[in-house]
Amino acid sequence: MKPSPAPPTLVPRLLAPLLFVACGASPPSPTGPMDAAWGIARASAHVSAAGDKVDVRYRVRDPAKAAPVVNRQVLPALVHGPSGTVLTLPAQRHVGGARPAVKPEPGKTYFILFENPNALVRPGDALMLRIGDAEPVALVAQ
Repeated sequence: MKPSPAPPTLVPRLLAPLLFVACGASPPSPTGPMDAAWGIARASAHVSAAGDKVDVRYRVRDPAKAAPVVNRQVLPALVHGPSGTVLTLPAQRHVGGARPAVKPEPGKTYFILFENPNALVRPGDALMLRIGDAEPVALVAQ
């Protein structure tokens, strides 16, 4: 049985704007750095699977720019703002990575699943999505 998570505090939510500035990313928006650098829009992060995973979803706008996002050779990382913990993809030997390995198509929504050890990420927490050398993108967990 999992221990119950600690009650959320207001401090991480108040510090979220500072995390965006410290990491050199702009606050979340429907377009902006994601659209310019990665050719994607409407990225969102949701705590799912009873708190065991963080589900990042994004819509492709420019398939050529979005190719590195779905490239399995480029590993994504999700940084939890309040603690600095780097969340990784789950290790699934027989299933494969927790993201699609397809040619991106414009207008389609894709996902990346990250491990959420000890239900660390809670709704409202600041997150930083990093993929390869592209500018990191700030997200807020839902």
